[in-house]
Order: sequence, then C-alpha cells, then structure tokens
Amino acid sequence: MKKLLTVISMSLLLTGPSFAQHIQREDQPDIIESIHDRRMEDAIAEARASLDVYFEEMERIGSYRGEFAIKVGLPTNDDSFEHIWVIDVSGDPDGTMTGFLQNEPFDIVGNLSLGDKVSFQRDDVTDWLYRDGAKFRGHFTTRILIGTYPQETIDAFMSSLHANPLPTSSQATTKGSSKH
Repeated sequence: MKKLLTVISMSLLLTGPSFAQHIQREDQPDIIESIHDRRMEDAIAEARASLDVYFEEMERIGSYRGEFAIKVGLPTNDDSFEHIWVIDVSGDPDGTMTGFLQNEPFDIVGNLSLGDKVSFQRDDVTDWLYRDGAKFRGHFTTRILIGTYPQETIDAFMSSLHANPLPTSSQATTKGSSKH
C-alpha cells in the first residue's frame, strides 16, 4: 500500500508540450514533466469547479492527516509551476488557505522542503483527493498522469479509486478559473 500511496502522491510540472518524461527521485514520487494538453486542462478545471465537494466532505467525514489532500500549483525558479500535494489544509476556501507540503519539492521558489507550510488561493488548486471508504475520490489530474506508467501500475492505482471522482450525491459548485 505504501508504494501505491507513493504513486498517488505524484507531483507534476506543467512546462511544455504534450509528452511525458518521468523524473525519478529516491524515496519520493516521480515528477512527470509535462502533460499540458486539453485533457489536463479539463481535469484541473473540474477539480477547481468541484472544490466545494472536497471541503463539504472534509467537514462531514473529519479531516485526517493523509486522508485529505489538495494539489497546488506553486511557482518554480524557472517561471513555471510545480504541482504538489498539500495536507492539513485550513483557512478560507474562497480566500487564503494554508497547508503543509506532502512531497519534497523539485524546484519551488523559496527553497521549500517536505513538511513546510505554504499559503495558496483557490485559483492555485489543481486537484484534490480524499479517502471515501476503501477508495479515493478526486485525483482528477492523476487519472490523466497514470496513463504514462506501465500497465501493472495503472491497474493497481485505478483499483484504489472510485470510478467517479465525485460522490454520486454531490452537486459540485462551479467556481472555475483559467490560471495555470
């Protein structure tokens, strides 16, 4: 399960054309550089539009470390964005939120490290996840990224997800953005 969670915790750099190159790091998730196409843009838009579902479920279920995470696009030193999971999120979902980096950053401005506190806005969010029973909801961008892995990894990861990223009873509130 720990390996599967490593795959689930992938970071992403969106910096170029539509191809994927994996940057492997010891004891950290791969960085996938870069998938930046219509599918990814749609996945990010869907994640942002349904962010209220994440917060409603966090309030309903209760937030547990590692059970809820938001992927945030943070600026890199080469004027791009590194998309990295953030946990223990608090603050105003329509204003400034804070949380702690769940992965070791690759090249985020400010030389941040695993566990460092970061601040971000709703428009910086590019994905979210939470555990719903034995499987995860959300993972909008990860569902795109996983296609760049070997089939055995895809099968293992997909078995950890609900078929629908949103709970069937949810009506996502649209609060979209075009940033990133």
